[in-house]
Amino acid sequence: MLLVRVEGTFPEGKVNFGFYDVPMKITGLQKVVQTFLKVLLSTKGSDPFYPERGTFFPSITVNANQLMDDNALMSDISSAIRDAEIQVRNMLNVNTVDLSSTLESIQILGLDRVSEGVVIYLKATTLAGEFAAVSLPFPEFGLDA
Repeated sequence: MLLVRVEGTFPEGKVNFGFYDVPMKITGLQKVVQTFLKVLLSTKGSDPFYPERGTFFPSITVNANQLMDDNALMSDISSAIRDAEIQVRNMLNVNTVDLSSTLESIQILGLDRVSEGVVIYLKATTLAGEFAAVSLPFPEFGLDA
């Protein structure tokens, strides 16, 4: 997974992950992107407190190495992304004045089917206008069913 911001023609790291001795509050674009990825990559029904959260994206990735029509695969991936986008908007865009921690949109920039898997290019934008590009490669190696 690669999270970058492109200003001009050169990409720069935008979203940082780390382990710190002092607890930190995640806000802004990082909160939006982390929440989106958590919802997208969680299996629907796996959270006992919020069983409606999550998508079927994990099961799509497990079966990606099987013979599947490219159009059907891309349609299923697009549906999972849209499902996660709606859920994140419902989670973050309520009772807040911090527009930088709310989701405006997730734009699918590209879905590339390659011999080793699928690469997904997304753009996450907050209501404050901040954005980051997100690349999700998911390889097919070792996923024989």
